[in-house]
Formats: sequence, structure tokens, C-alpha cells
Amino acid sequence: MVVVLSASFLVFSLTLATPKDDIVFPVAELNNCASETECRAYCDKPENILACVNFAEKHNLMSEEEIRIAKKFGSIGKGPGGCVSQESCENYCDNVNNINECLAFAEEHEIMPKDELEEAKKVQAALAKGATLPGECTNKDECEAYCEDQNHMEECITFAEAAGFISSE
Repeated sequence: MVVVLSASFLVFSLTLATPKDDIVFPVAELNNCASETECRAYCDKPENILACVNFAEKHNLMSEEEIRIAKKFGSIGKGPGGCVSQESCENYCDNVNNINECLAFAEEHEIMPKDELEEAKKVQAALAKGATLPGECTNKDECEAYCEDQNHMEECITFAEAAGFISSE
């Protein structure tokens, strides 16, 4: 349910928003990586997160909030469940069974936008009160896909009410 971001994901997924010509390989600031794949591999290593975030900041590849969060995560080193990369953190925190640990980590380290944190806390509170996720989904993407089907509307509305996303009216 919670995604802890790594520099690799942010830097190279957001480069798609800027012209590829703006990034010239090899990238000296990133250990002379010669391709996007090499740069991703470099930035997936926890010890390189800050260099990658600094590169992204210099080239306007991330918003100020994304930079703040990525720098903070980079200074922490490891996330919930010992995750150290975007993929491992996503895998761990997308599992609803880890929502308590992931939200506590995100809140303690202020690495999640407030609106997303509040939304996730609503889900956490509903689950703690005994609500079940629609269709037995285990993460946000699965739940959204399940609830896009109008055949599941009633079940999804019931959960949305239990979580406080909508009123019973």
C-alpha cells in the first residue's frame, strides 16, 4: 500500500518526461554509466542514492517534494522489511499485510506526501476495525483494478464507506 521511493526509479522513470537528448551518456556524475540500464543499476545501490538524487535535481528530473523524500530515504539507507531499492520496497509495502510497518516508517521519516499518508491511514484503520479489502485484493493497484469493474461496485462502496472515503449518503 505504501511505496518507498528509490533514486533509480525516480531518476530514470522521470527522465521520460524530459527529452532523452538532455541526458548524455556516459554520465560522469553517476560513475560514468554508459546507458540507462547501467545508470539504473548504479542508482539501485543504496550507497549511490544521494548521487542519483543530486543528478536528478541538477537536471530538473524530480519535483522538490520528490527530491526531499528521496534524499531523506537515501540518508536512512534501509526501509521496512530491510528494503533498499524501489522494487524491494514496493514488493514489501504493496502487501497489505505490511501496512502497519510501512506506514509507521513513512510517518516517522516523513517520506510520504501527507495526502497519501492520510489515505493509507484510513485504509489501515478500516482494516483494524475488521473491514476487508474488496475482492481480497492485497495492494492499491489490485484494489483499483477490481473496483473498476461495475459488478463489484457495491463491495467497493462498502469498503470506501468503512474507510471513510465516502459517506453513507
